[in-house]
Order: sequence, then C-alpha cells, then structure tokens
Amino acid sequence: MVKTNSLLGKPRPKLTFIDLFSGVGGFSLGFKEAGFEHLFGLDNWNHACDVYRKNIGECKEMNIKEFDGKKYKGKVDVLIGSPPCQDFSHANYQARNSKKGMVLVNEFMRVVKEIEPKIWIWENVKNVEKHINKITQRVHIFNSNDYGVFQHRKRCFVSNIILKPEKEHKEFLTKEQMKRVLHFNFVWHKQHFYKPIYTITANFRKGNSNPYVIENKQLRCFTISELKMIMSFPFTFNLCNKPESVCYTLLGNAVPPLLSYRIAEQLKKSLEGEKVE
Repeated sequence: MVKTNSLLGKPRPKLTFIDLFSGVGGFSLGFKEAGFEHLFGLDNWNHACDVYRKNIGECKEMNIKEFDGKKYKGKVDVLIGSPPCQDFSHANYQARNSKKGMVLVNEFMRVVKEIEPKIWIWENVKNVEKHINKITQRVHIFNSNDYGVFQHRKRCFVSNIILKPEKEHKEFLTKEQMKRVLHFNFVWHKQHFYKPIYTITANFRKGNSNPYVIENKQLRCFTISELKMIMSFPFTFNLCNKPESVCYTLLGNAVPPLLSYRIAEQLKKSLEGEKVE
C-alpha cells in the first residue's frame, strides 16, 4: 500500500539517500530494501564501483576530495558512508594512524555541511570510538549478531541522531542438529556452526585470526557463497566474476545489509513522523 499525505491524499515521495565510501554496497542495500530511494554511491576503487553498479545503481568512481556536494543541498534525506577503517583497526599493526584515518572522516563531514541532509551516519571499526567528540556526535556500538547476522561483528556508528534499530535474535542450529545436516565444522577457537562466528576480515586468507572449515579431514577457507551468507548478502548478489581475493576484500569491508536494513527501518519511521531526536 502506498503511503499518502493525510492532508492532501497524495503519494508521499520516497526518502532519498547517498552512500559515500560505498564499497560493494552493503550499507546501501539495507536502505534500498527498507524503501529508500537510492541516488548514487561514491567510491574510488574500480572493483567496488563495478559491483555496486551491478547490484545497487549509479556509483561515482572518484576521490572523495574531488566531490562537491553543494549542488545536492536540500535534495538528500540521509547521507551514509563507511570511511576506510585500516588506520583505526586493531588488525592493522603496521598502519595504525588515527590522524590519517580522520582525514577521510572529515571529508565525510565536509560533504554533510555542503548537502545538509536531515540525517547522516558514518560507520567504522569499534576502535574509532575513542577518537570521536561525543559531545557533538551520537556514538553507537552495534554487534551485527544482535540484528540477525550470523557473525559477531562489532562496529561503531556515528550520527546526528540517536540510533535504535530493532534487535532480531535468531535461533541457529543446535550442535545436535548440525551433526545431522553437515559433515564439517569450524575449528578456530572451537567455534561451531551452531554459534555465530567471529568477524570476517578483508584479508581473509592472510594470517591465522580467521575461522576455517574442516571438510574431508582438510582445512579450507570459506567459499565466496558462504561469506555472502555470513555477511547477510543474498546469494543472488553479483560479484561480477571478480578475483577471489578481491571478493574477500569487498565482502569483508562491507556493512552487513541486514544490520543496515534495521537501521534504515528506524530512520524511515523517524523521518516519516518527523520525529528526529
């Protein structure tokens, strides 16, 4: 049913959004599924842009520093984005540099000032929390598993409003049920398939900090299809036959669409009711 303006009886226009540092489009996918109108994404990595265009829509392939948001002023309801997290991540021991990382966060905030959206949200690793001025911004730590994602993945979301997405605790298979249907199990830290696994990283084949699978008495990494499931991407999400290493990076860097969808649902209710805290 199409929602209408109660006074005029006309269809209410869809709420619009733009995604900066859009990557493969996990953040965008959740907003599209929630009924938001996608305007475009922006990223400077050609592989990410290719996949984004195939699954989401228009994507500007450019450096954020070259983007001028002034012409979109007043035309965007929500601005979302995921500035690169490498300089904040605990996993990146060689490149921890919060000042460098904040340069791109500041670029996001520059575009916020130019566009003046009703709501803005940027996302990064949990560790970024200590670099944020909590007086001027709302800071939230969400675990994707609390919203139906098959993964313990804590991330920091910073916004101009309070975010309260509805939680969705899913019941996964029990250990006994799992034994009946599968002949492999996760071995890292004695993790099993009936429990949500640890965070999927962008460099999935590197190091030993990621979960592996025993299959036919041999260890193997997750397949791309399995990674999509763990990240809550649909199996039909087209990765454009990109190299496997590229797919790991695209998926590992993404916002799980199911978590994004829960956030978008809350924002839609806030915007349609014009009750923004």
